[in-house]
Amino acid sequence: MSIVASGQVSIQDLVDEFGGTAPHNLNEYYRGGAFVDDITNNNSVPLSGEIQLKDFYGAGNVITYTVTEAYELQSGIQDVTGYWNGNKAVNAYDRAEFSTAFTTTKGSRTPTTLYGVTVQGLYYAYTIKSPNYYFQVILQGTRDKTFFSSATPQGAGTLLTSACDHAHFESSTIYSWLQTKPGAWDGSGTRTVTIV
Repeated sequence: MSIVASGQVSIQDLVDEFGGTAPHNLNEYYRGGAFVDDITNNNSVPLSGEIQLKDFYGAGNVITYTVTEAYELQSGIQDVTGYWNGNKAVNAYDRAEFSTAFTTTKGSRTPTTLYGVTVQGLYYAYTIKSPNYYFQVILQGTRDKTFFSSATPQGAGTLLTSACDHAHFESSTIYSWLQTKPGAWDGSGTRTVTIV
């Protein structure tokens, strides 16, 4: 959801969209701060200085990532398609730890953060030990399962965090869904992932 494009905006609308810490004050909602991401749909929200409720018309925490894809197959048993940062490709067999086979950053994503947290992976992973694809979102640090609500990879349905496997490993948080990989995710070109 987003804030209305015209009409009345209340501080409660900001709390509902962005969260926050009570007692609520407009100065906790600067763009690029703890609650409002510095993304295109929030450009009307100031980074600092004077801030008004009307600055939030159309603003929201719906973020669409552009993923420049990479593809890597390791030892014929696991492949990853999308973006991953260094060793942040998850072992697709148990989905709760990182594979030691993937050691370099591949692909890219824009923007680079989600609600102020570095996005370390947006990709599909497959292993012959568990012959299924999993879509995975990797975030820096320890995050709750409800840190975001859903992810929608291009060509796939919406994946709810309430239905994901969720784990913490090596100072990162892993969100993983059993998900057939859409044909468009082939390791070349760009794809989108929308996160709410």
